Amino acid sequence: MSYSARMSTRTRITQPYGCAKAVPSPDREAAMWLDQLNFTGRRAVVTGGASGMGAAAVATLRELGADVEVVDVRDDVPGGVRAHIADLRDPASIDAAVARIGDGVDVLVNAAGMPQTAGYRDVLACNLAGLRHLTESLVPGMPRGAAIVNISSIAGLPWSKHAETLGELLDTPTMDDALDWIDGHPDLGDPYVWSKMALNLYTLRRAPQLVEPGIRMNAVCPGNTTTPMSEAFIAHSGAEVIERISSVAGVPATPQQQADAIVFLASDLASYVTGALLNVDGGFAAAAQTRQLARPGAGR
Repeated sequence: MSYSARMSTRTRITQPYGCAKAVPSPDREAAMWLDQLNFTGRRAVVTGGASGMGAAAVATLRELGADVEVVDVRDDVPGGVRAHIADLRDPASIDAAVARIGDGVDVLVNAAGMPQTAGYRDVLACNLAGLRHLTESLVPGMPRGAAIVNISSIAGLPWSKHAETLGELLDTPTMDDALDWIDGHPDLGDPYVWSKMALNLYTLRRAPQLVEPGIRMNAVCPGNTTTPMSEAFIAHSGAEVIERISSVAGVPATPQQQADAIVFLASDLASYVTGALLNVDGGFAAAAQTRQLARPGAGR
């Protein structure tokens, strides 16, 4: 079902609490919603856009009118999408891609990522250091009204417990410095968790600084989602752990469900939203924080 078709089947919510405010007619209301989701004339760059959540974001942004370009190690992208081959672990590769992309990026979706099985340095390099380097290289050429959406993870929600150490990493001025810092801290723990904690803190720190140039930055924090990386997560953590992450909703998310949240944050519907970490996890984090999760191996 197309995005506009799914919009037309949404449950319509009128004013709550008895507020006497006029409600637009259904046709006008739909037109207003669709206008705020119109990306026609906007240029979007999606890292990791060849598969998974990134590919779903690419398809949805294109459907809504955006001119989409992909940054990925793979070049198997849909026709009509320009591919920039780049390795986010390599500063020189990123710089070459940035030079090809140039200025005028209206939407940046940072969807590229690696699981724990890729190795300690590679995960932190790709998921944090390379992501930051590409983002900061594009920011000076982004126009007012631009939006950046980082794909983080609920694995990164405990960032505040490690804010001092994460701050040291984020205070490194260049990607090479960040890689040196990573090499000097080989025993942090799970590199995926640390990369996502760092990405959450990066989003929170950078968003207020980007208000003046008119750029919004937010992050989605997915829970268990069926993507090509799923097998790697299961291999690292075990099926029981991964399945528990979707135990509240009962099923894992689809890439499209994550893309819907990404596109919302990139759209004018979220024009006053910046610095948000949006959990897209079927209620897992809420249940965990309020001690409503069933014990491992126990029925709910």
